[in-house]
Amino acid sequence: GRLMDYLDESGLRENTLVIFTSDHGQQYFDHGFNDKHNWYDSSWRVPFMMSMPGTLPQGETRDFAIWNDITTSLLSAAGTGCQTMQGVDLFRALKNGEPSPRRCAVATVYRSCALATHRWKLEYYLEENTGRLFDRENDPLEREDLYDHPDYQDVKHELVHALLSWRGDIADLKLLIDGTTAGSKPNRRGHVIVAPRIAPHTRAMRGTDAEERLNEKAEKIDRSIGSMGGHPE
Repeated sequence: GRLMDYLDESGLRENTLVIFTSDHGQQYFDHGFNDKHNWYDSSWRVPFMMSMPGTLPQGETRDFAIWNDITTSLLSAAGTGCQTMQGVDLFRALKNGEPSPRRCAVATVYRSCALATHRWKLEYYLEENTGRLFDRENDPLEREDLYDHPDYQDVKHELVHALLSWRGDIADLKLLIDGTTAGSKPNRRGHVIVAPRIAPHTRAMRGTDAEERLNEKAEKIDRSIGSMGGHPE
């Protein structure tokens, strides 16, 4: 409150991007235990509000955002960006009145990862090769695990493939791009390009490539799975 009062009183409010979010929610026995290290909405789903009067619309909501998007959105508000960052630019989309460029939520915690689409939430535990699956539309309180239900094996396999493909798609892109100029015999500019045939492709890669591919898969899964069950229409 004092911070917002200062921005108003100093005339900086309309020139300042304010983001309000939180670390995590808390399982206050919503599912029989008290903890934060889990994928229930009570823990994973947190507030994410952006405010910049005169630049961003007020009172509107969008679908998905994750913490990786904070830095890229701040850079965008400052008029710059970073090719190798994994986060998407939420600021530009809000400013232009567009939907969120992130069409699903994805994250990792220790030796697990999870994917939430409009319709589904998949948790996957890498060491145990198992997981949990929830229908977010018909079971918003996440009471019925459908992971082993025979009627939902198609959607489970599609979600597992999308999630693990995303995880395998992530790379230290800056290191990869910098590596295309590493070498021991300098050329005229002082560098030797490693794997020159692939260098143009490497340099054209962006940190959001994996996110965009996951977006496409998530939307395809939501479109193709029938509304009455886990089988493709």
